[in-house]
Amino acid sequence: MLTQHSCIKVIFMRVILAILILSSLTLTFTSCKGFPEEERMLVVGDTDAVLVLPVSNAGCKNCQQIMEDNLLKEKGVKQAILNLHTKKVSVVYNPTTTSEMLKNKVKSLKAILPCK
Repeated sequence: MLTQHSCIKVIFMRVILAILILSSLTLTFTSCKGFPEEERMLVVGDTDAVLVLPVSNAGCKNCQQIMEDNLLKEKGVKQAILNLHTKKVSVVYNPTTTSEMLKNKVKSLKAILPCK
């Protein structure tokens, strides 16, 4: 016969187990391994420049959207793709826009990404 203390202990262990299982599932589905391979391709014209920079803290679709959308707002940027598997952002831009300006923009965006 279980005592009240034993019963509470069993319930507590089951709750902990459920939390661990849910945490594991969450990590599985929100990690980069849960994302399909990047299939988008850069389109680079004869007069375009390309800049590829690391974004080590990018880890989710929200990070990807923030980085790409904000880079596309920059003057001269034609395309931006953040690959969550390689954790690199590739930017196609008009060379009249300086790469230094884009590097600074990526640096400032890295600071506001939800994944740290």
